[in-house]
Amino acid sequence: MTKDKLCLFLEQEVINRESRASGYQARKTKRKQSWKDGEQAKKKQKTAMADENEDEDWDEDTLDTLFNETVRYSVVNSYASAITELYA
Repeated sequence: MTKDKLCLFLEQEVINRESRASGYQARKTKRKQSWKDGEQAKKKQKTAMADENEDEDWDEDTLDTLFNETVRYSVVNSYASAITELYA
């Protein structure tokens, strides 16, 4: 096991992974709903000169990507420590 292999594994499999922390999905849903409510309020405040491009709706996949939360440093550090210990 080399540090290059460890870094490659962490980069490809761990670092950009979506968080699995408890309550994460609820927080994500709440943030998305809050954002949607804010966008609807902005549209209501617009005058008759509203731009056509601003009337497009965001699909759920785009919003999921927008409000995605990746793993934190402690998770990456735990993976690195565990793998290092296995190969020591």
